Amino acid sequence: DTNGVVYFRGMLDASMLDDNERRLLPLFTDLVTQFGTKSYDYREFDTIVSTKTAGLSFNVHLSENVNDYSQYEIGLQFGSYALKNNSQDMFNIFAELLNTLEFNDEKRFEMLLENYISSLSVGIAQSGHLYAMQNASGLVTECGMLREAMSGLEHLNFVKELASKGSGEILATIKSIGKKVFQKSPVRCALNVTAGEVDESVKNVEKFIQQLPIEKGDIHWNRSNLLNTNSRHNVMNIPINYCAKSLATVPYSHDDYSTLRVLARILSSKFLLPVV
Repeated sequence: DTNGVVYFRGMLDASMLDDNERRLLPLFTDLVTQFGTKSYDYREFDTIVSTKTAGLSFNVHLSENVNDYSQYEIGLQFGSYALKNNSQDMFNIFAELLNTLEFNDEKRFEMLLENYISSLSVGIAQSGHLYAMQNASGLVTECGMLREAMSGLEHLNFVKELASKGSGEILATIKSIGKKVFQKSPVRCALNVTAGEVDESVKNVEKFIQQLPIEKGDIHWNRSNLLNTNSRHNVMNIPINYCAKSLATVPYSHDDYSTLRVLARILSSKFLLPVV
């Protein structure tokens, strides 16, 4: 029983993106709800969203296969929830955004890009150890390397370097991401509703899917190979040295995974913390 609330999540495949587009996919998800469409500017669109839904969320989905960590999928996850009476409006809002999103306000883009870089820079000092561990895992597998390129220090350096040359190249890539993911990607959906409202909610989802210019098919599995042993040192203007080492073990469904997970927690809190 969801108490009259309809929860919806969708997943669009992003495996067709090239390397630069994948690196900027996190920026795309940060910007997508902050621009307008052909029918509404960003202020009007934000008013409609806040009136009918609990807000739209867009996130990068990067996940290894639970049975085989040599495979991973990359996608764009989106979702929201609304009262049953507003659920049809929620799907219409998503259709409006996915079909007619526009990135035409260059000054607003430059402001949002500056805010994005600033928020990334602030997070490094506060979460230095997490960044170090992710940076180390990016030297182990291709999936880890992509995750680092999309959300770690490598991502920040990449966006800063592009921004120093001007915002035009980044904006062109952002527009390209929107055209590929919103118009050429298969989609899968998850719907959570009260039992008695399933039929109507499913019809709303089917109507929403029919409005999208998407391709049929399954989300693509990408190959993630092990990388050669390597090391990396990042020099930053912070007074703490964060160190991390990463090694490949077993996938999530392996019999040893739970044991290793417990061991990692014991090593962190029961052994290393008292030593430090």
